[in-house]
Amino acid sequence: MRKFLFTISLILIARIACSTELYWQVNPNAFEHSMSVTASIFIDDVEQQNEMLELGAFCGDELRACALPRISTVTDKYIYNITIYGNEDGERLNFKFYDHSTNSLTELVCSQTLEFTVNGIVGDANNPYIVIFTEPNPTFTGSGSWNDASNWENSKVPTEKSIVTIDGDALITDNITVYSLSINETKSLTIKNGGVLTVNETLTNADVNALIIEEGGQLIHHNEGVAATFKNEIEVPTGIWGEEDNTGWQFISSPMENVNTSDFIPADGDYDLYMYDGTNEYQWQNFKELTTKTYNFSSNPFNNGWTFIDADGDGLNWEYDDRDGFMTSYSYYDREDVYADNYLVSPQIMVNESTLLSFKAYVTYDRIPETFKVLLSTSNRNVEDFTEILGEYSIDNENAETFSVGLSNYSGQNVYVAFYHYLADDARDGSEQLIIDDVEFVNENSFEKGRGYLVSYQNEDNVAEFKGNLNCLAKGESYQIDLNHYPENILAQFNLIGNPFAFDLTWENDVDINNVYDGFATLDAINGGYVYKENGTIKAGEGFMVRTNETGNNYIRFTKASRRSYRAESNSINIIASNDKGSDNVIIRFDDEVKSGFPKLVNFNERLANIYVKEENVNYGIMNFNTAIDEIPLYFDAKEMGTYTLTFDVKGDYENLYLLDKMTGEKINLLLENEYSFIANSNDNAERFIIKMDNSQQTTDDSHFAYVSGENLIITDISGEAQINIYDALGRCVLRMDAASHVRTGVAGRDAACHVRTDVAGRDAACHVLVDGFDSGIYIIQKIDENGVNVQKLIL
Repeated sequence: MRKFLFTISLILIARIACSTELYWQVNPNAFEHSMSVTASIFIDDVEQQNEMLELGAFCGDELRACALPRISTVTDKYIYNITIYGNEDGERLNFKFYDHSTNSLTELVCSQTLEFTVNGIVGDANNPYIVIFTEPNPTFTGSGSWNDASNWENSKVPTEKSIVTIDGDALITDNITVYSLSINETKSLTIKNGGVLTVNETLTNADVNALIIEEGGQLIHHNEGVAATFKNEIEVPTGIWGEEDNTGWQFISSPMENVNTSDFIPADGDYDLYMYDGTNEYQWQNFKELTTKTYNFSSNPFNNGWTFIDADGDGLNWEYDDRDGFMTSYSYYDREDVYADNYLVSPQIMVNESTLLSFKAYVTYDRIPETFKVLLSTSNRNVEDFTEILGEYSIDNENAETFSVGLSNYSGQNVYVAFYHYLADDARDGSEQLIIDDVEFVNENSFEKGRGYLVSYQNEDNVAEFKGNLNCLAKGESYQIDLNHYPENILAQFNLIGNPFAFDLTWENDVDINNVYDGFATLDAINGGYVYKENGTIKAGEGFMVRTNETGNNYIRFTKASRRSYRAESNSINIIASNDKGSDNVIIRFDDEVKSGFPKLVNFNERLANIYVKEENVNYGIMNFNTAIDEIPLYFDAKEMGTYTLTFDVKGDYENLYLLDKMTGEKINLLLENEYSFIANSNDNAERFIIKMDNSQQTTDDSHFAYVSGENLIITDISGEAQINIYDALGRCVLRMDAASHVRTGVAGRDAACHVRTDVAGRDAACHVLVDGFDSGIYIIQKIDENGVNVQKLIL
């Protein structure tokens, strides 16, 4: 009867789905006990409804059960009814499956185990025991491209759900996403330019040299304690270092926790490092001087604040060797011993907790040692003030030795340091000279998280390497930087901020602002000019300027992929002015906000032309205008004579949009054309252009009456009888005529035709002068008519 009921229950639960022969065969008689399991198979997150998948249960490598799925009459889904055999409680069971459709044992792995229980029952048709299979955790064992399957164990390239181990030397050059990743000891992962690695859960690495993020590479992760090296290529000036400071400047930031500024010092050549101080006025603070003061005596030390004291008054003191660049004091002079008693005293030095003094010392002959002390004064720099002894030295080496002295005991004080050369032994003939060189006071300041810095390197092929633990942005979290605002000084409202992460940010998606103008400025390191932006990318390791717009809670907050919703996209025009020296830009934005903007900053490259709009005598790089405005004066300030091009990036919908050149009279439809080239000179009136939102020809300025069109010089607005005079740059009259006569001869002996055109009222309106014979240059056009005398400068 019990056997009959059992058979009936099986019929109710399931029916045979297929007659496929089992791949595995288990021997029930080899075991003492059993348990029952109702199960289903998942691959990753997907339940498998496949009659060809055979599930096997193992204890170690020993088969304990196997089954093909059956259709449940309860759920109408494939499930596995398995009898698992065992010998005792507590045995750990693992799972595999065989795919009969491909006749292969799967390479997928199941990391979970089930504990064997004598006579146990696990799962039912409604709540089966879930057996999850996943791709095996991939391990990179080769050397080279991440995407090369041969570099991976089992030739399986990871997916975004993979738990990855790096046990080789991997290179990433495109977008890669994984679940988690760890780097084994002595192995490496390098993210190249253009490569982006996203680790959704945990990234593990303890060696700064094992994880390299090169310029242009990005790493997105969410956990702290990840060691890495971040490389930032530093531009160099195109001119002579220290003489031409127009180019080679750039804004950087550190994506690391507490990286010392000394890490920025290049392996060779000089460098500059400035911090922007917007607390009181528009100024740059020399962070290099706060960090490291270097005295290599390549120039007269008197000019750098050093002093010398001849304590015994014998006329022999420290001397500056201007040929080889070092300081020297004698113990043997003019073929006889001398009693050295000389002080070489530094300028005043501000000391902090990490200040380190280093210097080089050596002698000219290694026969007898030279003795000296390093002394310190916290008050003045007289001999009696040097009461603190930092070190006593005796050297006889002709090769320079480097010595270091910590000054942390004097933190917070202004001090003087003296190198005191003295005679230690009267019975000697002297080595001749003690030489001191390359004196440095190094303060180990750290790059601040979220602060930008202005930098430059002297030599090419220098890359700044930031080493340490990476800053991270945990999921759902943000990082906020509070900003300065001083209403009485518009230039003190700027703040130099830095992207604090090893991945790019977008202004419109990843940045929240409060009491901050909606726009920013980056620095073009090659051209030495600012670039104004209303949206776009802030690169990893890049600094940028923002401007606060009112007193209050001013901040900028980084929240990865958290799109702002408070400003709808508005119509805008980005106008770029360029020539062979570089470019400048201005953004005109149309919306219904209160008129406000981002004032122009002074370009580092003084040779760049400026393009801007103006409001209350302030030049702006970004400006909001009301949508109802008809025309906007556009200013252009050329720094030298030449050909310039305006390029227009127009966004939004406009009924009419024109550029009017008041100097030439040309009018460009910006809805059809996006470039306009022209000639300009540094002496030109800056208010040369007008952006017009209607189709009228009338301008708001009648000071320009002449322009060039093709081979004709067109002189307009002639009222009644008129006389036209044209002068060259030297003041010579090259053409003189009245409007009624068609040909007059100037001093150059050339003939020029003047054709008078009349309007419908019969009034003289304009004359055309053929200019194909004129030399290129600047000319003065003088018009004398019933309205008086008008003069205009024009470039032909």
